[in-house]
Amino acid sequence: MSGSPAETRYARSGEVHIAYQVVGDGPFDLVFSPSPVSNLEVAWEWPPFARFLRRLASFSRLILFDKRGTGLSDRVTDAATLEERMDDVRAVMDAAGSERAALFGSSEGGPMALLFAATYPDRVSSLVLYGSYAKAINSADYSSGVDRDMFELGLGLMEQEWGRCALIDVFSPSVRDDTEFRLWWGRYERQSASPGAAVAIQRLNARLDVRPILPAISAPTLIIYRAGEFVGHVEGSKYLAQHIAGASYVELPGVDYHPYVGDQDAILDPMEEFLTGRPPAVVRDTALLNLVVVGPVPSERMRVLTELAAEHSGDVVDDGGAAPVVLFVGPGRAVSFALAAREVAPDVRVGVHIGEVDGGRGSVSGLAVDIARSVHARAKPGEVLVSRTVADLLAGSNVVLADAGVHSLHAAGRAWQLFVARRPGEPTVEASRTGVFRRDGDVWLVGLGDERVRVRDVKGLADIAALLARPGAEVHVAELLDSGIGADASAHATLDRTAIAAYRERLADLIAEENDAEQDGDIERGSRAREERQQITSQLSSDLGLDGRARVQGSSAERARKTVRTRVAHALKRIESAHPALGRHLRASIRTGIFCAYEPADPLHWEL
Repeated sequence: MSGSPAETRYARSGEVHIAYQVVGDGPFDLVFSPSPVSNLEVAWEWPPFARFLRRLASFSRLILFDKRGTGLSDRVTDAATLEERMDDVRAVMDAAGSERAALFGSSEGGPMALLFAATYPDRVSSLVLYGSYAKAINSADYSSGVDRDMFELGLGLMEQEWGRCALIDVFSPSVRDDTEFRLWWGRYERQSASPGAAVAIQRLNARLDVRPILPAISAPTLIIYRAGEFVGHVEGSKYLAQHIAGASYVELPGVDYHPYVGDQDAILDPMEEFLTGRPPAVVRDTALLNLVVVGPVPSERMRVLTELAAEHSGDVVDDGGAAPVVLFVGPGRAVSFALAAREVAPDVRVGVHIGEVDGGRGSVSGLAVDIARSVHARAKPGEVLVSRTVADLLAGSNVVLADAGVHSLHAAGRAWQLFVARRPGEPTVEASRTGVFRRDGDVWLVGLGDERVRVRDVKGLADIAALLARPGAEVHVAELLDSGIGADASAHATLDRTAIAAYRERLADLIAEENDAEQDGDIERGSRAREERQQITSQLSSDLGLDGRARVQGSSAERARKTVRTRVAHALKRIESAHPALGRHLRASIRTGIFCAYEPADPLHWEL
């Protein structure tokens, strides 16, 4: 866990105390507050965020603060107005002894920085705006923001999911399966603001409109945004670039909104050059290394794991979380350590990958690290899962590899073949098992391997059979119902309010189920509920046109979705009572929605 390198202090802004930190001793001051909420001390606990902040502090005297009502600053009754936020910045600068500073504003921090620069031009040396806007919500005279219905839907999801990685598919899709990130981000949300406060802040942000002051901006301004992010501030950033005189802008690839997720240096490099007037002097110590992500490791076993890594010539470079990263020069040493790690913690999950690692400024990062974490996320308890790249380099070694199928790794941006690594003589599981799921008169014969049972017919069994016949394919609910809604259901139209309400109701049920499972210690049930919640959130993004798929009309298609979901849920309960193992497999593998699919982690051969 990365600790904060600076003491948290307090500035007085009227009657409110604002928490702030000062990091670094660069030649100029840089004021930055992450958005929309923050916690100065928890921010340093996730290594990539800590790296992002240290990089800023490497070329500046970095001033960080928590806005009033968030993080370590005083809680307030109402969300802070833009003027109050601006006063807080002035109070923090005064307390930190900063006469003049560059301002770095992201999201709603941009309007605040713009107003401050227009009001106190002598105290602002330059502006950097990332993923920001002059006005958040579209109106009759503005079309570079977010539609009101979309905004309201997002707020509903945010309130329901707050503290559990709210809207992770929208804000940080590349790390949605990164266990360490999810644990940290959930804590970051909870420690930054309550659900009600977060929603109140966003509602106030929706009223911001600083378009009239843009002509008054005289400070040199740099505008940066990622072209593929889903939050909706791409057009807002372009609007700023067009209406601030002399502004420079940089359009970057990427789907993540948070600047500390994904390729940080693509943001930080032009920012450093703009603020310092010289190219970045970042020295990146890159090397081709084998990465082993291993966890969860009980805290009392961490010392033993570190000693085991040293015995295998490995280096534990991130021991701050439940799943440390260990580096090795050779793949044989890496996998040997991975197999031995199960003796330290029998239920440990291990992911192994090889790639170029960026040492940067004392922290490990890069695409290879992200892929290794994605591989780890797909490993089962007690399983060592390796990427195809590692498997190819183990030819001739004393390691048995079993095909674990092709998986979509979001960090890699494509499908990736994975393998289970075992010692010779260890029990193996066939990569392709046999299941049966066929109608036999008025009943269905279902089962796995030699264990087969008969289940009385219900409509959802036929739906499941249709999905099993096309593993991995997305099947429209119209096809399952054979009702002929077809083309009209896929029309390019927005979801209606009834559909949105249905989605919210189901999300609330799933969150409640997650909470119950957590209290009962039922990890598998909690995982199923969490996966379905993520799928619904992804489906919402799809239905609203966030990922390029056609939007779906919320009338007949929504009724069909509810019908199929209910039928499949009923059938799964019947299967689980008769054949628990098959029921668990199907519940973990079947996704329902406007588009349904059977997506098993382990391929099966079905007798249908």
